[in-house]
Amino acid sequence: TGSLTDDDDLTGSTLKIYEIFSGTVNAVAYTQTAAPATAAAWASYTQPAGTLSYSTTTGDWSYTPLDSTDGEKELYIYFKDSEGGVFWTAYNLSASGTYKAVQDKTCMPRVYFKRSESDSYGSTAALKYSTDGNSPEISSVKIAYGATEAAAEAAAFASINDIYGGVSRRYARFQIIAHDANGISTVSATIGGTDLSLTGTATAGTVNQDADSTWTSNVVDLYTFGNTELSVVAKAVDGSGLYSNKTESFLNDYDVGSDSIRITTPKMSGSGTYTTIDTLTGSIEITGTSNDGTGSGIASIAWMVPAAGQKADTIAAMYNTIGSRTYDAYQSDIAAADITYDWHDWATYGNTNSSLSDWEFDFDGTSKILLENFCDPTKYNVSLSNFVYTIPMLFRMEDNLGNVSVITAYSIKFNPNADWPTARIIYPTTSGTSKVGGTVRVSGSATDNKSVSAVYVQISTTLNAQGKPDWSSTDSAITAGHAAAVSKVGESTTYNSVVSLTSLGLSGLPKQPGYNSTTDGWGILASNTVSWFLEINKYGELDNKDVYIRACAVDYNENLPPNMGLWSDFQKVLFDANVPQLGVQTGSREVVIFEDENAVKGAASASAVTGAVTNASKTYASDMYLSNVAGQWYFILSAEDGSGIQEIVIKESIGGNTASTICDATWTSGETAGVKKVSDVIFVDDNWAYNVVNEVQQAKSYTDKWIYLPVDTSSDGYISYTITAYEGTDTKLYSSGIYTFNIDNSAPTLTTITSEDTRISNTEKLVAGNKLVNSNGGYVSLSSTVDDSGSGFDKLAVYFIRDTTKDGDADTIYNPYPTGSSEAWTTTPAAAVAVSGLTQADDLYGKSVDGTIDGDNNTFTASTASDISDNANIRVGGLAKINGSYYIITDVSGGVVTVKADTALISNGNGADTVFFPYAFVVQYDLTWQNKETWTSDSNNYSTNTYTITEDDEDGIMQTVEKSGTTWKWTLYIPSAAIPDGTIDIRWTAFDKAGNSENSSVSTMISNSLPRLSKVFLATDLNGGGSFEDAEYSYTKVSSSGIEVSYWGYSAENANGEVQEVVTLDTDYTYLANEGDTTGTKGLYYVRSAFDAALEFTSGGDSDIYYIPSLAATAATGPVAGKASAGTLSPFTATTNVDAQKHISLTSFTGLSGYAAGMENTADNVKSTNGKSPVKTYLTLSLWDNVNIAADDTANSVFIATKDVTDGTGLVTKYGNQFTVVNIPIYIDMTDDNAPEVEFNTPTAVEGEGHVDIGDNTIFTGSNEL
Repeated sequence: TGSLTDDDDLTGSTLKIYEIFSGTVNAVAYTQTAAPATAAAWASYTQPAGTLSYSTTTGDWSYTPLDSTDGEKELYIYFKDSEGGVFWTAYNLSASGTYKAVQDKTCMPRVYFKRSESDSYGSTAALKYSTDGNSPEISSVKIAYGATEAAAEAAAFASINDIYGGVSRRYARFQIIAHDANGISTVSATIGGTDLSLTGTATAGTVNQDADSTWTSNVVDLYTFGNTELSVVAKAVDGSGLYSNKTESFLNDYDVGSDSIRITTPKMSGSGTYTTIDTLTGSIEITGTSNDGTGSGIASIAWMVPAAGQKADTIAAMYNTIGSRTYDAYQSDIAAADITYDWHDWATYGNTNSSLSDWEFDFDGTSKILLENFCDPTKYNVSLSNFVYTIPMLFRMEDNLGNVSVITAYSIKFNPNADWPTARIIYPTTSGTSKVGGTVRVSGSATDNKSVSAVYVQISTTLNAQGKPDWSSTDSAITAGHAAAVSKVGESTTYNSVVSLTSLGLSGLPKQPGYNSTTDGWGILASNTVSWFLEINKYGELDNKDVYIRACAVDYNENLPPNMGLWSDFQKVLFDANVPQLGVQTGSREVVIFEDENAVKGAASASAVTGAVTNASKTYASDMYLSNVAGQWYFILSAEDGSGIQEIVIKESIGGNTASTICDATWTSGETAGVKKVSDVIFVDDNWAYNVVNEVQQAKSYTDKWIYLPVDTSSDGYISYTITAYEGTDTKLYSSGIYTFNIDNSAPTLTTITSEDTRISNTEKLVAGNKLVNSNGGYVSLSSTVDDSGSGFDKLAVYFIRDTTKDGDADTIYNPYPTGSSEAWTTTPAAAVAVSGLTQADDLYGKSVDGTIDGDNNTFTASTASDISDNANIRVGGLAKINGSYYIITDVSGGVVTVKADTALISNGNGADTVFFPYAFVVQYDLTWQNKETWTSDSNNYSTNTYTITEDDEDGIMQTVEKSGTTWKWTLYIPSAAIPDGTIDIRWTAFDKAGNSENSSVSTMISNSLPRLSKVFLATDLNGGGSFEDAEYSYTKVSSSGIEVSYWGYSAENANGEVQEVVTLDTDYTYLANEGDTTGTKGLYYVRSAFDAALEFTSGGDSDIYYIPSLAATAATGPVAGKASAGTLSPFTATTNVDAQKHISLTSFTGLSGYAAGMENTADNVKSTNGKSPVKTYLTLSLWDNVNIAADDTANSVFIATKDVTDGTGLVTKYGNQFTVVNIPIYIDMTDDNAPEVEFNTPTAVEGEGHVDIGDNTIFTGSNEL
């Protein structure tokens, strides 16, 4: 706005304003780049509409600029007064820009803002002003970074959208770009509240210009800010004093905390520092988790065992100091192939998981990495105690920015020998003042990576100078007990008999430094292995002594010296001759399931309990598995004392929780003997008290007791019972025993069977609905999985069963057991065994045999030896069900069967034992051999008929088991060609270690012998003799050399010599008139009378073949199903000149499917008329085997041939018959309408002979049959 004055009247004056502007306003385009410079130009200039208002009365004016944006504006003013005087901005300036004369200056208009007189501008220049309604814009704040200052200086700027800091992004500088229409005056910035030193160039706004102003900071060391969220705050100020801010934030990452790594397996114990709970051996997996929180993410996880002299805390300090790289060996991780035994660097390989947040390091011997490689204190910072190494395992986690943290909290207890077995004592254990007396059964468990062959026990009753047990084989208690046994039993006794372990040539412990043959090299052999026991103090040799007991195990190490493991921690046990004795009587320490539990629970007499029939029984073993599926288990224990038993207290602990008293039974002097029930526990009184040494019956005030304790199997888990028996004197001496059980009531979970060897392609390789066919190795692989999170998979039985009578019930078992031995197995056709007459249990069929059990040797002797010796189904590797439990058969000799049992078998005695032998293949999970069975060579397998297997478990059947977590994958390799083709069910039952079982089945089909042809011979009864002769399986031709006969077998194979499912014979041949001719007329195969096809099979010809003939004008592409022709095919023996297995004879074509169509336009249409041209007709024979044919009309030998019924995936929902199809092109001419004609050429009379020679040129024409 402005005001205009003039010494003349303003009436009639004119005002114009010209704006430098290019653009469009209200759809009008303007290009005003230079103001008018002459009066004429101003006079012709048209003021843009709506831009200027001017009052000639007051002189006030206002101008609305065309350009409404921020920035500098430039205006030029034109004024014409009422007298015609013209003035405009920059008028009358000289070329040099100065006024031409003083009067020019005084007469020029003065333009000023209305606010004050002093704000007026001279008229020699355009009126310039700026508009500013917007703050400046900061378009970007960027970062350039590097591991060094120089790298940061050289780096290009990029958006701030990541995590920075660490090592690789330690140094950074920042760039700020701002712009404003009025220019940028200054830019400032801070990082983390600290000012940045910026350099840049200010910009000045000009008309229509908005230039960037770029400012950059100095290099900043991000490390100085520590691990934090950092913000860069930029401020830009424009030429008008307006400003704006922009903030960019990022994580400055300098933290890889010491709690960032956690080991999940193996299990650890401790606080702050952690050590494995168990002593590990062999191949192990270390798994764990790691996290970097909100940091830059994990780049690598590495492990290291420090070298001798290296301290873990020193190594950690080198790495955990932020930014320090004083020890940077990690930067060149050594490849696995370069690792040697004296290697000390970090290792980042071996992680079998792709996720670094959930990692696993395998120490399995690959590339020389086993933990045993580090068991050398001269090279590694490890410690050794009692043959066990403690290995510090350092872990280093590096993030994506190079931050490193070393965790030193973990150590592993390691036995460097993977093949060392271990043993532990479960009862009795060190327990303060608790005492035991009489015969004590020391019991425990033993484990090994393969199998345990023996357990030895040491006993000591003296301490050495250091106050530790003096493990001497000549301990007085040992020798005294042995001497007493010799006196009682004889020199053959093994009681307290010391065995020199050193003399056995054992490996393992005896080969280790520090082994002492005097203290470590002897032992007393215990009974059994995995669950072992040893009875001690039979003769009171330990009475009133503090006794120290420890055990060790010896393994089975095929073809190598057995390994002896470490001696267990010893148990200190107090023996007292006067305390009650637990479990020393025969029949004690058993677990049983009664046939009629209710009768036992309600029994009024002792004999009703002790004589009760049982359905299942086992010898007790510590930690044994039980399941309630079969019924209620009772633990039987005897309690006796010279003074009788006055009180029995039973405490129960479930899952390791605090024990609670479940039974407290007391008896008074003179109480009537019998049966007593207290809290479901049954007590049977007895009047025996047997002193082994004196062999006398002792009088007592109280009776001794049999305890029948119902084991609580209601829920899965661990349960233990502490049974304490108090004798009947005033001192009330007592003894306690702890009896432990693992409860598993959950049956294994099964999945369906798959196979790699099927006819129908299926992505899941399902067996159900498929057809099994042998591979090149002569076998079908059957695989499935068993999942069991309780006691674990133990064994699995598989058998094949078929419905042979077609009544819907499977009735015949086919198990292709091999014959021979591990030296040479031979595949043998599977015998068909009818299930009628067999015993069925747990979905298994088998034979029940009576005999006697020998619990000491785990054998069963059949009452009739031939029940075993003549039964091929009772074999090594099979199963025997004894007293409710299944055992693997390890030997069969005549009528004696030996089984593998961890505890002694229990016999009913007097030949009253009955054992069930299932007819099945058995897959067992046995570390002695599992996963190792292979063919001896690639060319040695079932297909060679005679074969051998490496690591054979002596059953001759290839099998493997692979364990992953709680899942076991089993694979069984079956020579399926030993089973006749046809539908069959595969049934399998899986057992876990608790005896739980689950069964399943699939229906499938064996399909090894498809009917397939190699050759077909054709004949027609040319002479009408009613049979097919040699010459009729031929074709004949007449040439100049006479009549030639040739036997013609038509090939059924393709050009590559392969058999075909559907084949069309090439029955046409070329007729050559003369010998040596290469061309001739087409010879056609005419059927003149009865027709026969002799068939030569490459497979499927050994079984009955049924056929359905049909006629058609074209060859068939598939079989005809339905009723097969009556009768069966017989082996073909009509001629010795034709080699075929079967033949099909057709005496007439009348009635065949397609007969009428096939006859139309044939040579004679059955009754031909002369002159008809021969027409090819296809006789199709659909040949079916009988593997799945069901008799439709047995009396008339009519059978139904069916095709497979399939679902949308191609799998079979109903199996049909196997088939092949042969199309035979023929020309039917079975009627002869032409009489033969004879023409004699130049007959010649032969004088004196009485006849006429008609010569060699006689021609016979017209006869089809001549």
